Amino acid sequence: MTRQQAEVGSEDRLRLILDTATELLAEGGYAALSIRGLAARAGISQGLLYYYFADKHAVFAALMRDHQAALVDLLDNHPRTAGVRALLHAIVPPTRLQWLRVGRVVGVWRAERPGISAKAQERQVAAARAQFEALERALRECAAAQGRRLRPEPEIVPFVWSSLMGIADLHAQGWVTSIDEDRLTDIAITAVVDHILEPEQGAADAHS
Repeated sequence: MTRQQAEVGSEDRLRLILDTATELLAEGGYAALSIRGLAARAGISQGLLYYYFADKHAVFAALMRDHQAALVDLLDNHPRTAGVRALLHAIVPPTRLQWLRVGRVVGVWRAERPGISAKAQERQVAAARAQFEALERALRECAAAQGRRLRPEPEIVPFVWSSLMGIADLHAQGWVTSIDEDRLTDIAITAVVDHILEPEQGAADAHS
């Protein structure tokens, strides 16, 4: 076996482990995720699983980074010319998926994981930072493409992200009465766009 073949095999096993972890989380939440259960469902030995991950908390962390990397790739490759509104509509599905698969149980993961090493902590922070930097960059460049500017406050990206997570939560959990999810998304995105872009010059002059 060549080194390249070994790397491909390793990547396939990692993908299998993460996909299996996703299934277990969907079926029973964080409590359903275990090394024993993962190994049995994936059809691999526990020893091999431990070769890749120290425990189930490390598996979950890797799954979270995987979703963050996928979103970075989408953000970096989304066409800027369509503008901010189109960007936000495009990332509603993947952010909803991220919330469903990992976001909704992050609090449990943080509470249950043992002490995390400085290296592991740095890796998680770096993945999150890369995601939010990609979001800020995409928003700023999409705004520029439509002749607008993104407001410079550091709270803008957290505001956008919390709005996306709110949309994801309502899509997944529903509301006390029947609502149109597409209409909800459009209203939320309209509000976000209105708040994150600096006023157009004519509008700013009219209010000065």
